[in-house]
Amino acid sequence: MRFRNTIALILGSVPVPAMVLSALWLRHEQFKANFFALGHAVYSWPGAFHTTIDLLRTNQVAIVPILIAMVGIGLSWRKEKYRAILLASAIAFLSSVAALANIGGAGNYMMLPWLLVILFVPPSLVLFEQWTRRTAVVPLGLLLVGVLLVIHQRNLLPAKLPIDLDTDGVSKFNMLSNSSYIEMHSREPQLLDANFYNQLALGKAFSFAPILGKIDREHYDLILIGGEDGEATSDFVVEHYRGSSYWGADTVEEMRRHYRPLCEVPDYLALVPRDRSDVPEEGDIARIFRQPCHRTERMPQLAAGVR
Repeated sequence: MRFRNTIALILGSVPVPAMVLSALWLRHEQFKANFFALGHAVYSWPGAFHTTIDLLRTNQVAIVPILIAMVGIGLSWRKEKYRAILLASAIAFLSSVAALANIGGAGNYMMLPWLLVILFVPPSLVLFEQWTRRTAVVPLGLLLVGVLLVIHQRNLLPAKLPIDLDTDGVSKFNMLSNSSYIEMHSREPQLLDANFYNQLALGKAFSFAPILGKIDREHYDLILIGGEDGEATSDFVVEHYRGSSYWGADTVEEMRRHYRPLCEVPDYLALVPRDRSDVPEEGDIARIFRQPCHRTERMPQLAAGVR
């Protein structure tokens, strides 16, 4: 019912997005089409729940501040002036979790819920301070839980060092890749988010026909596909996320028909045209990844049950 304060809050939040949208409009960027394109993504409502649980499993130590925040929420609810904030926070929290139904959604969707959790930590810390004056059981108990969770989950997050890439020579190639960083340096970047384009294609909001036509004509000098070993040593499974491949089945089949394997580096397979002689060599791929590119006969394929 505090209309004046609400209007002030809304007006105060307008200038920054207005500045961003004005800059995009002046540059003639297709921001409107890009913004609403997400409405054509593939959704799985049960997937929102499972993905939330998976994210918590890989950040189990977050259970400690969540428990502290729940105490803070209980304390804040007792005061009527905070109830509107609590309800607004609950709606924002649930809407962000629901957004994970988009099968391309990942941990970045949890940024707002996490900030909302932290918002309610301070009220409970005041209470914990009062408890600590009488006994150290509460802080010691929380510390013990945190230590046990860190020890328990130490193997869930293996450290993967970033690849030191050399993209100086990439500009001479027409290429396809699901590595946005590499492809953006190529002569004519095509699909900087192959997984999202595949989602749009599954939702009948995008067609790979022009890309398939170029693959058929062997237009691309190089196709660089991210993936991993399959069940058999001869299998190279195309990278995928939540049931959606970074390349659709039709696209992979067209690649297999018109391109041949050149070599592999860890997590990437390089394909070149079958009927052209002016193609990249193993040394070109080795220079990009700064490591040897080993000759291979493996071809890309989709994982079972992946679209």
